[in-house]
Amino acid sequence: MWMLIICFTAMIIMECLPKLPFKIFKVIPSSLLAIISAIVLEFAVVRNFGSRTATIRDVSEFTLDTAFPIPFFISTEAVSYDLSSILTANGISKIVIQGIFLCLVGSIESLMTAEVVESFTKEPGDGNRTVLAMGGANILSGFLGGMGGNAMIGL
Repeated sequence: MWMLIICFTAMIIMECLPKLPFKIFKVIPSSLLAIISAIVLEFAVVRNFGSRTATIRDVSEFTLDTAFPIPFFISTEAVSYDLSSILTANGISKIVIQGIFLCLVGSIESLMTAEVVESFTKEPGDGNRTVLAMGGANILSGFLGGMGGNAMIGL
């Protein structure tokens, strides 16, 4: 729940602050203010309620043995995936929910970035092609043990 509050606050800040008629919001990027607000919310509100937003370190320790991505179908000394919980109802629902959220966030960020690039280059882009290419690349990356990504620039 806290993550949704932080996300929606950041989205509102990024969308609404540039439209306010104050000069300070024209100078300071709204994305920077959104990041600062997320950090303030995390430490001033979320942690005071006894909760905490999970980080990558909470899920998997980063060591020299795990520095490079290892595909899920290869077992090593450092990494051995337990795939038995994937085909349960709980496992499938987690995968679907996380996939939908990552798809939405990645698509929005990439399309916003494409819009900014198009405004600089004055050439139209193809949003459908952008999202399709990103989705295909993220599926391939996940299959090979990598992390998904998107086109986001901090303006």
